[in-house]
Amino acid sequence: PLVAISSNVDVVLRGLGKLAPRVEPSRAEALRTLDELLRTTAQACARISAIVKNLKNFARLDEAEWKSADLREGMDSTLALVEHLHRGRIEIVREYGAVRPVACHPGQLNQVFMNLLVNAIQAIADQGTVRVRIVEDAAHVQIDVTDTGSGIGAANLARIFDPGFTTKGVGVGTGLGLAICHQIVTAHDGTISVSSQPGAGSTFSVRIPL
Repeated sequence: PLVAISSNVDVVLRGLGKLAPRVEPSRAEALRTLDELLRTTAQACARISAIVKNLKNFARLDEAEWKSADLREGMDSTLALVEHLHRGRIEIVREYGAVRPVACHPGQLNQVFMNLLVNAIQAIADQGTVRVRIVEDAAHVQIDVTDTGSGIGAANLARIFDPGFTTKGVGVGTGLGLAICHQIVTAHDGTISVSSQPGAGSTFSVRIPL
């Protein structure tokens, strides 16, 4: 459907361009208005196309369940999907090293990235920074998501990955996001940990074996 809309908009725009020299001056303004509306529609189609592409990359629905993947690509697709949550308020800093592909379930790890990014963004009440760092050592790829948010108290750190536990308000958090992250990372023979200080932000670290 999107291809049909985009194609038709392009055809009509070119048709209007051919009509413009023949239109009476009294109707030229209407033609310009139509041209502007169609160009706005074309831009909207381009945005929808980008969203669909990012969703496809995020879910990896057309790929085998277990395959070799570049985790930087998965993180970039996920960052694109959460952009509306932080646009104009939070700076996203990418620090990507040279990393080798990892044998994994890409869609599941993208779900981990999504949970960590949304939590980091929600932890920042106003302006702030979320830093995403992806590097590798001899045996693992490590993904760090660091925010400048409210932080987590020591009493809650020990329970942060427990199913049903949440520090968010009623109707905001289910307490399942980090528990699911822990389950997915463990299924990849990896580890997930957190370091935090109230008022100084948090860092969630995921290590996936190469």
